[in-house]
Amino acid sequence: MTASNHVSSSMTSEQTVAPDAYHLSHDPYDLRRFDWRMLLSEHISGTCLDLFAGFGTRSFLLAELCEAVYAVDPRDNRLQFLTDRSDFDCHDRIHSVCAPVDVLPFSPNSFDLIVATGEEWLQWCTGEPMRERIAELQTLLKDDGSLIINLPGWPTTSGIAGQFGIGDTSNASLRFGRLSKSLSATPRGYEKTLRSAGFTVIDCYTHLPTVANVQYSFNASSHEPIRWLTSRYRNHADIRYRIARRLSLVGDQTGLLKHCYPSYLVVASNDTSIDTRDSSLVESEDVILSHGRSRAALLHLESGSLEKVVKVPNRTRHGEISEREGRVLTSLKETQSSTTTNLPDGETIETRFGSARVEQPASGTPLSSRLDSCPETFRTVLEIGAEWITAFQRDYRCDESTLSVDDLAQQLTVEELEVSPPSIDSHSQLYYTPVHGDFHPQNIFANEDTVTTVIDWEHAVLRGNPLVDPTFFLLQVSRIIFGDLQTGFERIFLDDTEHASIAREYVESLCRDSGVDVETFLLHLPSGWIHQLGIEYEIGTSMTYTARPDEKREWVTFVWDHIDQINLDD
Repeated sequence: MTASNHVSSSMTSEQTVAPDAYHLSHDPYDLRRFDWRMLLSEHISGTCLDLFAGFGTRSFLLAELCEAVYAVDPRDNRLQFLTDRSDFDCHDRIHSVCAPVDVLPFSPNSFDLIVATGEEWLQWCTGEPMRERIAELQTLLKDDGSLIINLPGWPTTSGIAGQFGIGDTSNASLRFGRLSKSLSATPRGYEKTLRSAGFTVIDCYTHLPTVANVQYSFNASSHEPIRWLTSRYRNHADIRYRIARRLSLVGDQTGLLKHCYPSYLVVASNDTSIDTRDSSLVESEDVILSHGRSRAALLHLESGSLEKVVKVPNRTRHGEISEREGRVLTSLKETQSSTTTNLPDGETIETRFGSARVEQPASGTPLSSRLDSCPETFRTVLEIGAEWITAFQRDYRCDESTLSVDDLAQQLTVEELEVSPPSIDSHSQLYYTPVHGDFHPQNIFANEDTVTTVIDWEHAVLRGNPLVDPTFFLLQVSRIIFGDLQTGFERIFLDDTEHASIAREYVESLCRDSGVDVETFLLHLPSGWIHQLGIEYEIGTSMTYTARPDEKREWVTFVWDHIDQINLDD
């Protein structure tokens, strides 16, 4: 059964997923919206009340840290979906409760933690009764209990954010009355509201760009995160980004910016002695949480520079990703070679969320930042990547054994998606070699034309197919240049273009250096996605429940369907 069918078959006709159900704001298996837990670890324990639990993803993630989670939602069909889910092992800690959020069937002093986050909560709580609604939650908390709550900023409530395409744009009209009523939707205004409801605000964070489509989270009072983020958009082609950058820097200098974010994540408590920071993950407020599909990255900043990166699994099962990465890198570093110095320095640590990786920041800039439509840039980036992967495989290749036809067919098969290669009658002898598995230009850092660091070895294996990395690299470079996979494939393989001539030189050079014939190389063009899918299914990551495997299967099928049309002759 494919991933998208898995979701739809788990729901009744009343629960049919909307056409955009696999976008971040709706996908019941996407974990990125809930990575904020890593910033607030010390508050997450005991008995928890989760409001507007929906399909239950947030509830299950909280249950990995709490003794019990009461998942409340007014829609019984969504709670039934929660109950039927098989992708978590902590069902015994979840108690689903179908009830309206304004009439909660619990006694006072019942919970150590109440979580009120997400779009539905924001829509429900915003308005005149906000203080009363928050005060009702306060009565349900124990004396030392904590509240984690999303609250909208005035740019959202006034409609200004919608004017810039941020968040809900359906109601983005500007009206003076709406704007004047929204000016209290700031950290200072919310602190006053929470204090009047019996809470003390411990910390205030912001999500960018929105709660539903969050990419970064950080302390709203910290200067370092916004300065570091805006430095990345200094020369952005879109004038809106440049305007936003300039306004952000002015707002930061005047102290107004923290009151102007689109949304906030506030942690409040009855106990002011609680420290919101887990010292093993968050050492100061100068940290950016970069949300990821399987792991989130905590970027530790100091004086405008990135000091270290902590990659934390966004669910316990994903800790195997960090363990795999650590094992591979440790083994590779035992061999002194020309490419060993390009491996990231770091260590694997244990956290409440599972095994995490602590690494030093990569030097140089990612190759992806250089790419544009210029053919010579295309040539340069391909040459840099090819030179490094050739040297790496020369350093670590296993010459004593080769892949048989059966081995090759198995490596190019994904049984879960019914993906298998075209008939393989014969092929070049392929040796075994370590495989990076995500040899993407954004993971390859260089100074000028020399690779300095290759990061993100989460899909790596010590003994794999040598064509996985160079084929994946070629397709990803072309995808970035031409905007999408299909267009990139056509421009470098099917059309008579200068880029096609450069791609042909890349393929012929790699085949010559590795002793592989061109037909075998072309057969492996989709092997990068197949390799990644194999790792994901082996671990059982949450990605395998989303539409992503279906998308990758379509890419694999597209490439194999067009291989016969490729002509690399001059």
